[in-house]
Amino acid sequence: MTKCFLLTRPNYDPATSYLHYFAREAIVIAKQLKGLHVSDIEGNKVTRPNLEKSMTHENPGLVFLNGHGDKMAIWGHKDEVILDSKNINLAKDKIVYSLACDSLAGLGDIAVRQGTQAYIGYQENFMLVADPTRHASPGKDNNALPFKMACTKLIESLLTGSNAREAIEITKREYIRLIKSLGTSEDPYGDVSLVRFALAWDLEFLDMKGNPEACFAV
Repeated sequence: MTKCFLLTRPNYDPATSYLHYFAREAIVIAKQLKGLHVSDIEGNKVTRPNLEKSMTHENPGLVFLNGHGDKMAIWGHKDEVILDSKNINLAKDKIVYSLACDSLAGLGDIAVRQGTQAYIGYQENFMLVADPTRHASPGKDNNALPFKMACTKLIESLLTGSNAREAIEITKREYIRLIKSLGTSEDPYGDVSLVRFALAWDLEFLDMKGNPEACFAV
């Protein structure tokens, strides 16, 4: 039986352009797995009706949401609310990984009460340090690379059979490895210290609600 992996990738400002780029690797990983259909809602197609249609008709077991958000909602193209308390019931029996600010603190609780297996996200803002001279080419931004590596580690772990708790533990170890790899020296522009701080912040606030044993396996 073919399973479905759904992801959203808005791309309309510097922050979403980075997350849009980060998530490409998740698509590459997913397409290498047999028995898995990938549904990629991208760019201006990341709207509430399109998400609701895909969640209903494709019934993904794993949902990866990229973009802006707040405690009670995930946003799509140009800050359109695509997932909130009014339609979170569509995530019933699913694993959700929200790479968006704050949503674990509010929407995550509601999701689990309405039957979501596991909701993974951040209790506070997701922090990302970027080189402003590289906004047009995120793939060439060395400041952003550690954040891409950590986020990819989490979704890769979920795609390849780790349960929710294990995926978070693997990702937290990756955050620690990345922080240590940057050393303690200061660079002339302060980028290294900013990157280390932001990685430590994301490490602190990455968490989950729901069943820690929840697992998406192809």
